[in-house]
Amino acid sequence: MPVAGSAGAVGTARPPSGDDQIAISAVGLGKRFQIGTKTDARFFSQMLAWCSGITNTRPLWAVRGIDLQIRRGECVGVIGRNGSGKTTFLRMLAGVLVPTEGTLCTHGRISTFFSIGSGLFSELRVIDNIRLTAALCGMSRATLRQRFDAIVAFGELEDYLYSRLGELSTGFTSRVPLATALHSDIDILLTDEVFATGDTPFQTKCLAKMNELLRQGTTTVMASHSMALIKNNCSRAICLEHGAVAAQGPVAEVVQYYERQCGAAPAK
Repeated sequence: MPVAGSAGAVGTARPPSGDDQIAISAVGLGKRFQIGTKTDARFFSQMLAWCSGITNTRPLWAVRGIDLQIRRGECVGVIGRNGSGKTTFLRMLAGVLVPTEGTLCTHGRISTFFSIGSGLFSELRVIDNIRLTAALCGMSRATLRQRFDAIVAFGELEDYLYSRLGELSTGFTSRVPLATALHSDIDILLTDEVFATGDTPFQTKCLAKMNELLRQGTTTVMASHSMALIKNNCSRAICLEHGAVAAQGPVAEVVQYYERQCGAAPAK
């Protein structure tokens, strides 16, 4: 079980509350980076900094003080302006980044989509990238053989299996990891603007598949700038501002708060 500490903690054991229906639990979650500042370009100043080990950096808290519990089968939206901490937050949930402070507990197998094409190889064939994605999702070879035809049909990739991935359009490239992961056995799905590419029919198909996974108990955390996407698919949302939770609750109320802050027209 994770224990709170200055370095933060991440775990995959049962959430601290003892509630088996909690998929994600975060308490006081924060991530600090050291970013560079303007340096003295003079040679002796740089040598002095190098010899002394003193660097011109300052701390930046990308995320801080997040308290959140997400139940199994929930679809939670994460919204906020650029730089508000959405991607950092999701990367901590995925285990890609280690928290600087606070505790984080996730329960189950996690599949993540942070940018389309990450983890894929453009020089390999589409069929090879499907196998690679399946392995990254924890899918066995036997399971992949059983689900391969369904994956290919879902992504409409029949005519491209033996083409190099780099020869495909961005939209078709996005179909390879999405079609594969949505047919794997996952407990938590994290997405960060993955529906920004791809045509409308394929987006609709992916969202229908995600709703099917939700009915089966899969938990989804979805970060997006599309308020219509968040309102149509999430039951609850959090809005981040400067790395902190500014609003949290029913999706309609949180989206309304965000739109007031941005002065945007309401999403339909």
